[in-house]
Amino acid sequence: RIKAQLNAINGKTSTAYVEIKQKGKAAVDSTKKAGKALAENGGTLAATGAAMVAPLALPVNTAMDFEAAMSKVKAITNSTDDDMARLTKTARDLGASTQFSATEAAQAMSYLGMAGWKTEQIIAGMPGLLDLAAASGEDLARVSDIVSDDLTAFHMSADQAAHMADVMAAASTNANTNVSMMGETFKYAGGIAGALGYSLEDVALATGLMA
Repeated sequence: RIKAQLNAINGKTSTAYVEIKQKGKAAVDSTKKAGKALAENGGTLAATGAAMVAPLALPVNTAMDFEAAMSKVKAITNSTDDDMARLTKTARDLGASTQFSATEAAQAMSYLGMAGWKTEQIIAGMPGLLDLAAASGEDLARVSDIVSDDLTAFHMSADQAAHMADVMAAASTNANTNVSMMGETFKYAGGIAGALGYSLEDVALATGLMA
């Protein structure tokens, strides 16, 4: 009887031990799962937070870049506040209505300003430059630099920028050349050709034929 009671006690103890062990393991597993879920949720929350902050930071950076570009335009052109208001509006309008950003338009204005263009000339010349850059796939600032330099070489005025853009676009799309290469050619040949009385069209045609 005693042996039977001992066996019964041992059996109950063993069962209790197994139950306790199982419950303990379940508690540990549950804790691990909770910790893992917390870590995953924390990571998700962190990633979500970063994703939410990034779109907010982008417009701020873009606005800062634009303001910096326009500040450069003001320093180069020495424009009045009224002129800067007009130039700023022009850059923003072009950024909204073309494939180029307002900051890119402002950077192009800097090159025109370095060429001595005034507010009215910059505003009048920008649409033609943007059309040429879009048609050629060239960088807008690079196109602005080329056109402003080449107008001077051919003794042309700033209000003829759109005409030069049209000529260069026609030549580059009908010959084995591009606006950048034509700009390099005009840099060396334009001044001499202009002094000898050759027109932009003459040199563009010759450049296209040689290309």
